[in-house]
Amino acid sequence: MKSDVGFEIQLTGVREFEDYAERLRGVIRKNLKQMMRIIMMRLQREAKRRVPVSGGKLQGGVGGFLRNSINVNVISQTDGIEGEIGSHAKYAVFIEFGTRYIAGGAVEALGTNPDITDAEAIKTWPALEERGGSGQQMPWLRPAVVSQEEWIQQKLTEALDF
Repeated sequence: MKSDVGFEIQLTGVREFEDYAERLRGVIRKNLKQMMRIIMMRLQREAKRRVPVSGGKLQGGVGGFLRNSINVNVISQTDGIEGEIGSHAKYAVFIEFGTRYIAGGAVEALGTNPDITDAEAIKTWPALEERGGSGQQMPWLRPAVVSQEEWIQQKLTEALDF
């Protein structure tokens, strides 16, 4: 004697759930994109605050042009949202990563590690100080980002908390 045993499972509301999930995805992307703009603007302010300035001037000199060239961008892609910060000044890379001539090679010695902390960053630049320059630091961009990591995590959590 043959006995058939089986189960049938029927799910209802799958389409409604999929629609809800798609709407939720849109809300999350919108919140994250808006928060990424806020984060990038704060990083820009922090980087501008830290960049070395010749003679403390906002215009002209080493820091004026570099400071004014620091830009941010938020890019929304299908698989995520990216924030970019940087400068188009040709010498920005040398101020960030150093040369053997900047601060006696101390900046160059830090290397290209993106996690340079404030404690590790070079706070003085003798040639700049001789010209009455400010005490901003080199590298300036990496420590600016690292100094905001905790705040960034908090803001991203807020963006997802709705």
